[in-house]
Parts: sequence; C-alpha cells; structure tokens
Amino acid sequence: MFPFKIYNAHSAYYKLVMANKPKDETWYEIDLVVTSPTTGILKVYGLQYASQPFENGSSAMRTDESRDFEITFETAEIEPSIEKQLRWVATARRERELYEEEERIISLYAEETRKMFGL
Repeated sequence: MFPFKIYNAHSAYYKLVMANKPKDETWYEIDLVVTSPTTGILKVYGLQYASQPFENGSSAMRTDESRDFEITFETAEIEPSIEKQLRWVATARRERELYEEEERIISLYAEETRKMFGL
C-alpha cells in the first residue's frame, strides 16, 4: 500500500504543508508521497513565468520538482487519504478475484461445450 501519492496536497493538507514550509520560500504546488503511516515526502514545485504565453495561453506553469522535504506526522492527520488508499487496494483485489473466478467459470463452460460437440 505504501508509498502512495497525494496530488495537490497543499489544499487537502494545508496545515501540514505550512508547518513544514520554510517561511522565506514560495511554493506553487506540493504533492505528498506517504511512505508510511507517519512519514512522507513533500514534493515541491516552483512556478515558471514566460515572456510570451505558453501553448495553453497561460503566462506561468508548474516547473519540474524543485525540492523534496522529508516530514513526519500523526497518522490521524492523513487518515482520510489512508482510508481512500486502503479502499483502492481492496477494490483492486476484489476486481482481480472476480476476474479470476469468471475466467475459471468460462473455461469450465468452454470445456463442457467442447465435449458436447466432440471437439
């Protein structure tokens, strides 16, 4: 289950991000990579300004990752994201089980049909 990434963490986890942000820095976008129930890495992106608009018409865009900050937190602080990830993992497992069971049943039906037609 770990690691998993929370995109745009600055909106969902504003207090956590601001508690770890140096006061003299300006961050444009922040992702949080949760590496365990109590640790993570803030992936920080800057902002690139253009003398002429980019193809999408904007005058600024996100840069590549500019810095990483290792952080610690209480599990309760990110519980909603952990719960979401747990459900995603459980859903993927169940989908795999259903697929495998369907394949087994289809193979049985195919074998029965093969025998019925003497193939």
